[in-house]
Amino acid sequence: MMIFLSVYTLTFAGMLVFSLITKVLMKLRGTYDRTPKAVQIEELVMAPIMLVGLIGSALYLFDVPLIGQTFWKIFAALFIVLSVVGYWMPKFQWIKQELDPRKFAIVFSILNLLNLPFVYMLINYAYVSYPI
Repeated sequence: MMIFLSVYTLTFAGMLVFSLITKVLMKLRGTYDRTPKAVQIEELVMAPIMLVGLIGSALYLFDVPLIGQTFWKIFAALFIVLSVVGYWMPKFQWIKQELDPRKFAIVFSILNLLNLPFVYMLINYAYVSYPI
């Protein structure tokens, strides 16, 4: 299980870095301006949250305490809430407008399934196995 979570975390980190670099390049070229402002704001807010979550998953994998368990409990709860309400956030509403309902359901389901190991690690780190 830990090998899977390690590979997952590295893959997730790579995808996050690639996404951030792509958005910066798009912004420099002016093509990111076609993205709705609400989506741009959401991505700007979510990027640091995802980075903190990525740090939390790495801390879980290496069994290292950092900041304090209370912080991670609050963060894990916030992350779960954001994951649940993600459907109603601007980015998914924009994607929903662009795709037919069936394709949107598939994309939304896949993205949420891909998020499950990340949520598992955060919950486990914050509530179950925080190193003392």
